Amino acid sequence: MNKKIFITGSCGFIGYNFWKKCQKLNLETFSVDKLSYYSNKQAFVDLSKEKAIEKIDISSSKIFRLIEKFSPDVVVNFAAESHVDRSIEQPSIFLNSNYLGVFNLLISIQKFMKKKKKKIKFIQISTDEVFGSLGRNDTPKKETDNYEPSSPYSATKAAADLLIKSWIKTYKFPAIILHPSNNYGPWQFPEKLIPLSILKIINNNKVPVYGSGKNIREWIFVDDCVEAILKVIDYGVIGESYNIGSSEQYTNIEIINHLIKRLKPNDYDNRKIIKFVEDRPGHDYRYNLNISKIKKELKWTPKFSLEQGLNLTVDWYLSNLDWLQKNKKIYGVSKRIGLDKQ
Repeated sequence: MNKKIFITGSCGFIGYNFWKKCQKLNLETFSVDKLSYYSNKQAFVDLSKEKAIEKIDISSSKIFRLIEKFSPDVVVNFAAESHVDRSIEQPSIFLNSNYLGVFNLLISIQKFMKKKKKKIKFIQISTDEVFGSLGRNDTPKKETDNYEPSSPYSATKAAADLLIKSWIKTYKFPAIILHPSNNYGPWQFPEKLIPLSILKIINNNKVPVYGSGKNIREWIFVDDCVEAILKVIDYGVIGESYNIGSSEQYTNIEIINHLIKRLKPNDYDNRKIIKFVEDRPGHDYRYNLNISKIKKELKWTPKFSLEQGLNLTVDWYLSNLDWLQKNKKIYGVSKRIGLDKQ
């Protein structure tokens, strides 16, 4: 790979891990990030040292100028509001970033390609949540399945996907849509289940769990997701969508129990650590992706099992407790949010 990559949302969890991998591969990059409350400030410091980032929202009119200046071969859009709970409380913020921001990227890239006669491959990082909830015995979702989003977050991501699909069909726009399953790993902000649980457990606080804790998610280690994105950049077919998952499904309780056993091996009693709270409105029961397409067509398969990935994740957080505690203060709440009935 020898491509110039324009990254949006590079101070977010997956975006930063993607940028770090690009650095290892000596790829030329430029990034934008609006630096919201959940942005990784260390990422901004690292990118600033490389003079490879500008603080800006993807809905800004300045995006075109930055794309024109950098003249990328690829734009990878990680920028998004992603916390489902907050989307329930503040849906307008999600609409602005996840939908209108994508619209601005599309017209900015389109304008650049027309002006410079250069094609840019646009990679949209969507989510498995656009497909909606599955029952226990439902088959994994394929890329061609209907969208059935349940939350304001997934609805705005689904809307952006449909907008991109219309651009592909109407304007022959060179885009690819990716649907990753739940990512976890280093540098994830502690409003998400795994880092939040680690933080609570090591501080001897109770981990808040929605409902019965039996909701099922498909988990993928962030390094595997990054490798899949790079594979798509090199070999993905314009106009196509690809699911990125591990095929490993676990309930929230199973994930938390694994973390408790790892962090409290001599004092294991999840009844002392888990606190069940009122379920989130519209809480999807299960997500599961069919990943046969990316495995067959792009020869990509995940390398990390959940046990391997979680052990690496716990080791990283234990080695970076200062970062975790600092972001705990930024997060600033002791319970999960988005619980009010609407």
